[in-house]
Amino acid sequence: MGLWASRQDKEPRLDRRRSLAGVPVLPDNVSIDRSNDDAWVLAIRVDRKNSFFSRFLPPTITKRVKLDELGTFVIKQIDGEKTVADIAQAFRREYGVTRREAELSIADFMKSLIARNAVAIAIRQ
Repeated sequence: MGLWASRQDKEPRLDRRRSLAGVPVLPDNVSIDRSNDDAWVLAIRVDRKNSFFSRFLPPTITKRVKLDELGTFVIKQIDGEKTVADIAQAFRREYGVTRREAELSIADFMKSLIARNAVAIAIRQ
């Protein structure tokens, strides 16, 4: 993409309907410590990129993310079958929030997990 390329040249963004239809899955680099039923811990293995400084560091590091009660509830829902909308609906029933609050909360949480490489979203056509 050139210096003067417009935003329209980028890959199109997902609309709300298609993003809610996505199915979250846990990648192979993520393991879950379920020892505390109320607050699970995600262990995310990250491979270092090849650079000059990577020679002096371990080739793989593990980042740990301690989840609160709400995060643990959402991770428990991820089974490779439920869509983001299904998880938002379960969240809505469990915590008594509105549909909009549930969808926004779940979407924001999923974005943060995707940014940490803890979750991948499969988009159904």
